[in-house]
Amino acid sequence: DRGYDQALNMDADFSHAPRHLPALLAGMDNADVMIGSRYIPGGKIEGWPWTRHSMSRAAPCYARTLLGLKSKDRSIQAHGIISLSILKNPAAAKPLGEIVARRDLLHENEELRKEAVKALGGLGDEVGVQYLKKVLLAKSWLASGVSESIKILSATALGRIGGDEAVKILEKASKQHKGNIYNACKMALEGIKK
Repeated sequence: DRGYDQALNMDADFSHAPRHLPALLAGMDNADVMIGSRYIPGGKIEGWPWTRHSMSRAAPCYARTLLGLKSKDRSIQAHGIISLSILKNPAAAKPLGEIVARRDLLHENEELRKEAVKALGGLGDEVGVQYLKKVLLAKSWLASGVSESIKILSATALGRIGGDEAVKILEKASKQHKGNIYNACKMALEGIKK
């Protein structure tokens, strides 16, 4: 939309060192996607306590099993998919939708799901509408595995995508929900109608 040729996606807590950005950008001369990982040859982790190391190793194994991914580093696939959505590549809609639609009863993948919801909204592809519908209209109790924040982000994403189907879903959700989710649905509807 804004004429960018490239997009960069990285953690904001400086666990990804900005000093590596020039090398990633230079690699883009010969590739569509460049991915850096602390778990590839030459990659390393500095200054983490053992608990963070353990979590960093265990979480991708759990997510890989849960999401059926083949890559050993879930964050590599997630960053790649989200980067494709930033560049408005419609090929990202289905894998993003699958991340969004996965049940997450313990909210262990909450941040990944939030990013996938936001990416679907930014992608603006109608394929994402059906995934967002499932999330937004899921019954709100423990078994749904969908938090209020993900529902709010889903309403916002539907507002960004727009279209008749998004309007129908947001209208139905605004009748089904109260509070913050209701407000998010109404704001999304107002944005579409402008």
